[in-house]
Amino acid sequence: MSDTKTIRVELSGRSYDVLVGPGLIARAGELAGELLRKSVVPVVADKNAWAHHGATLTAALEAAGKTV
Repeated sequence: MSDTKTIRVELSGRSYDVLVGPGLIARAGELAGELLRKSVVPVVADKNAWAHHGATLTAALEAAGKTV
């Protein structure tokens, strides 16, 4: 993850980190799987984003035991 950057979003009582870098969509299940409490994960994307990244994201989440 040497090319990955972490950006901290500071919000009063709700701060969180955002990861930015190559290959993160393919690692979505690994990186967020434990944070996703439900077995079914809804994904909201426009048709262009879905066309480019939908299959990769779906495969990553399914590998973590989630249903998209």
